[in-house]
Parts: sequence; C-alpha cells; structure tokens
Amino acid sequence: MSAQPPKFSLRSLLPGLGLVALVSAIAWFAAGWINQFFPMEPVVLGVLLGLAVGLFQLPRPALKPGVDFAARSILEAGVVLLGFKLDFRHLLELGPWALVGVVVLVPLVVLAGIALGRAFRLSPKLAVLIGVGSGICGSSAIAAVAPCIEAEEKDSVLAIGGLSVLGALAVIAYTALSYVVPLSDIQFGVWSGLSMQAVANAIAAAFARGDTAGEIGTLVKMARVALLAPLSLLLAWRFTPRDVQHLDARGRLKLRMSGIPVYVLLFIAAAIVGSSGLVPEAALKWLGLGSAILIASAMAALGLSVDARALKNNAGPAILVSTLLFVFVALISYAWAVLAA
Repeated sequence: MSAQPPKFSLRSLLPGLGLVALVSAIAWFAAGWINQFFPMEPVVLGVLLGLAVGLFQLPRPALKPGVDFAARSILEAGVVLLGFKLDFRHLLELGPWALVGVVVLVPLVVLAGIALGRAFRLSPKLAVLIGVGSGICGSSAIAAVAPCIEAEEKDSVLAIGGLSVLGALAVIAYTALSYVVPLSDIQFGVWSGLSMQAVANAIAAAFARGDTAGEIGTLVKMARVALLAPLSLLLAWRFTPRDVQHLDARGRLKLRMSGIPVYVLLFIAAAIVGSSGLVPEAALKWLGLGSAILIASAMAALGLSVDARALKNNAGPAILVSTLLFVFVALISYAWAVLAA
C-alpha cells in the first residue's frame, strides 16, 4: 500500500465504490446464510468474491479510483470503529494462568510467524500478517495491521485466504475432538480460546464442548483480541521509516522519524473509550456493525485490486507457513490449557 493515497474526485470514485458495495453486499448476505450451517466471516467471502470478479478483467481504469479508495480509506475508517469492540477489561477477568498465557502467546506467535516466513522465504510483511492473524483474531487483525505496516494488497489476500481455510478445517477438527481429548470443559475452553484464529471459529469450537467451555473460550479469545490495539501501535512504530536523514537549518545532519499513522492513534483511543464502560451497549453494537460493514467492503476492494493469477507463486508457501504456525499454536495452547486449569 502506498504511503500517500492519491486524491480523487467524487465522480471518479463512484463506479469503483458501486462495484465494491455490490460485492460486499453479496458477501454479507451470503455469509449470513452460510452461518446457519458453519461459521463464515463476511470479510473472508468479500476477499474471495472480489478475487473471483477480478478474474473477469473488468474495465480497470474506470473502477480503479473507487476500489483503491475503499481498500485504503474505508479500511482505515473501519479499523477505527473496530477499536470500540475491544475491551481491555477482559484481560482482568481471566485467572492469572490464562492471562499470562494470552500475554505470552500473542507475541510468541507473531515472532514464530516471522521466523517461519523467513525460513520459507516469504516477504517479511506477509509473515507478520500471518503471525498477527494466527495470534489475535484472523482476518480482522490482518485488516487492522496491514495499513500499519504498509503491506501490499496481495499479502493481505494471501494471509486472509490461508487462515480462512485453516480456520474452517480447525472448527471441524476441534468439534470432532471435543469429547475425545482428555481435557475438562474449562481446559477445552482455554485451549480453543488460545489457539483458534478468528473469533467466530474460536466460539464455535469452544461451544462444541458445551456452555461452560464456550463461555471460557469466548473470554480467552476476547482477551487475545484486546491485545490488537497495543500490537498495532508497536508494529506501526516498528515499520515506520526511521533512517531518513536530512540537514537542519544549521547544516547539521539529523535523523527524521515519520509519524505513526493517525488512524492507529484513533484506533487506540476508540479502544480506550470502548473499554471505559461509558458508551451505551446499544451504541457499541451499532459501532461494531459499522466496523464490520466497512472492513468487509474494504476486503472486497482488496480482492478486486489483486490479480488472482499473480498469487499462485506465493500461495503454497503462505499456506504451509500458516499450517505449521497453527500446529505450533495448537500444541503450545494445549499444554498451557492443562497447566492453566
């Protein structure tokens, strides 16, 4: 994603925004129907439908301004609203072992993703996105972090695609294992909440064991989601250019550091406000819905802006890294669940 988004007139934006709205609306309603049978996020369907539509090679010049605007500006607006859904109080509600597990596991998974990405020669930013998606909350975390690190659109699509496939398979596997693994209901909830990528998948997997496991799994998962805000800030700082030199008025060589994106700071502020308990529950629900709609639209735009055929060279390694990372997380989380409860 370019550092400086181009400026467009409203008239030039309308064709692309109309296509994005159509694709995201179809994804939204299709996900609602699929969710009757299986957890599916509109974000994932938006990306997939965008890629499918892009294969028809629609007249790009007229659509590009609106699609690019949605992929950047609408995404950033959706991420800011996403902050209101975070609640730092979930961290305090966990017991000490589960809390330590969340705080330790999230950065460990991101670092493991970076290490695996380097081993399999993925781009550093793609590896970070896979690590963040695996460690926090799947496609929502990827959507939030991608602009922070100025990741390319194809990296976001690859990370979301790989994790969505794994998430679907993991729900099936966890459901089958729910009464087979030698874990108590609380332990199974901790395991599901610590290891599953997307929020919907974690909740579905945990509730497969029953209400107690489901409630524990939801709490642990939301505690992981709460770490999205500080991690986004850290990654925005980490990937901000800090080696641009210039001469000041007196001719002395100085180091200039670019600023952290404003939307990241607004995202942090929204998370603090959302965690304060001052915002009415009804308002938080509307803000969450607005965030989901905007992010799903932006993901549809990402799918539209990427040539699906150009993904084939990195799709295999990306899925392999995602799979290895998930196995690592599942094993570590299982051991921790046994200790935590």
